[in-house]
Amino acid sequence: MNEANRLEKASCYNLIGCIYLSTGNNDAAYSNFLEALEIRSKYYDKTDPDHPEIGVSHHNVGKACTKLCNFVEVRTHYQKAEKIYRRNYADNHPLVIEISQTLMRSR
Repeated sequence: MNEANRLEKASCYNLIGCIYLSTGNNDAAYSNFLEALEIRSKYYDKTDPDHPEIGVSHHNVGKACTKLCNFVEVRTHYQKAEKIYRRNYADNHPLVIEISQTLMRSR
């Protein structure tokens, strides 16, 4: 499988995870988000380990963990997402604001 196809596959896992999360199938959402994160991390590892898509994957894993009440893992993934978002976006970007507010509420 070529590299572009791997990223498309990661996007599919991410979208499927979103569908599962919205329908309350949180375990399946978590599994799909983790798969997307793994693919994206491997793809961008050497060229851009702080690529925004990796941030989105961490953010989504965090959302699934919230639904699963896995609060230790929630914080870890949200912190990683925030770090990546802050390296790529201005402080007033919606993703930076959302993740920062989420982390503040979880303290």
